[in-house]
Amino acid sequence: MVSAFTHHDCVSPDWACDYMARHNKSYASKEEFHLRLTHLQRERDNLSALHEKHGRRLKDTVSFRLGPYADKADHELVLNTHFQQGKHRGRSRRLTTDPYLPAPVSFDWRTFGFETPVMYQGDCGGCFAFAAATVLEYWDQKWRGGRPKQISVQAAMDCTSMPGGGENDGCEGGLMEDVFEYAKTHHLPYAIEDPYLEYDGTCQAGSVREFVASYGVLSVVDEPDTELYIPWILSKYGPVSAAISSYGDAFQNYDGGIFSGDLCEKDVDHAVAIVGFGPGYWIIKNSWGPMWGEGGYMRLERGVNACGIAEYVAFVLSVHG
Repeated sequence: MVSAFTHHDCVSPDWACDYMARHNKSYASKEEFHLRLTHLQRERDNLSALHEKHGRRLKDTVSFRLGPYADKADHELVLNTHFQQGKHRGRSRRLTTDPYLPAPVSFDWRTFGFETPVMYQGDCGGCFAFAAATVLEYWDQKWRGGRPKQISVQAAMDCTSMPGGGENDGCEGGLMEDVFEYAKTHHLPYAIEDPYLEYDGTCQAGSVREFVASYGVLSVVDEPDTELYIPWILSKYGPVSAAISSYGDAFQNYDGGIFSGDLCEKDVDHAVAIVGFGPGYWIIKNSWGPMWGEGGYMRLERGVNACGIAEYVAFVLSVHG
């Protein structure tokens, strides 16, 4: 048997060994390590070119460091196929009926005691389930009181997938609203009851007691002022899930600061949860582990539909027992 190649086996270059240790990477062999090293070097070169292109402005506002997917070839990157195929545009919208109302200048649900651990989705495109679970975790804590508990991302994928009778494709991608629709009539499990596997499994029922009573969806295609609605919706109804464009060296390797909208496109391929905002930025929770960004979070420029953040937003309005 050939043992895996871990950061303990890595001798040089130092920066690659540090990368392996930081992201807890292991490879099947030394040969694979050298293959991954070519991808890592490419990303280092791309980040250098990015700094050269944007100059001092970039240095003073945002920082980069090799992210958890920097060792992947482009064709290996896991994206949400439902977004890529435009399925988020083809549904009849459940638009909110609330008028646009003013919101605080800054707001962060984490300061109110809501924060569940940042998870790592790995080589599975179930980002929609992570984003939807964050929204449901807020409502679960609000319903039962006490500390927030993680809701099963695995069940959010498996129970809304086509084999489970839903419209999503599990690790191939899906839409957050389908998770909310499922939770209207079914009890989801907590993560401790149905842990994340990083691959498709079988739907499991659980002990989350509340059901979703209603949810809403906004899209800049239907409502040009979608981004103006988000602060009020978020401060009143809790975290919201949103599609985002994650493809590109800058987003993939974000390490901190306010991420500018001119560093990404608006063709969405990934899902995140928006948990707060500040003057000029959104606070988003990603599912790429705590070593990406600011402890797994990003501050994203606000007001310019940065990275397509207003292209598709889904949120829960109320729950019942």
